[in-house]
Amino acid sequence: MITVAAIGRLMQAPERRETAKGSPMATVQLAVKPKPEGDAVPIDVIAFGTTAKALVEHEQGDLVQLFGRLQWNQYTDRYGTSRASWGIVADQLTSARTASSRSAEPRRRNQQWAR
Repeated sequence: MITVAAIGRLMQAPERRETAKGSPMATVQLAVKPKPEGDAVPIDVIAFGTTAKALVEHEQGDLVQLFGRLQWNQYTDRYGTSRASWGIVADQLTSARTASSRSAEPRRRNQQWAR
């Protein structure tokens, strides 16, 4: 297993999903700059459980730090082409948002998962 830490900005709002057993799951792409002067690289991220719940509270452009494990993904796209990519299975999430950048309204995107 390869453990990783990545800091980057969310490329879109995280997509809230559920596993087949109904557990929280979220997916998103993280824009990570390997070098300060370089271009950002998109990294696929998937999170489960409480990490997924925390992830969906964020919005496009939010700066986050993720800890997790590196995962190699192989799949066939809708055109029948074989594809492969690296992704992160996030175990821990740290928000880099500041209090001044948050909305005055509390976020309610997680209500359906509250049990």
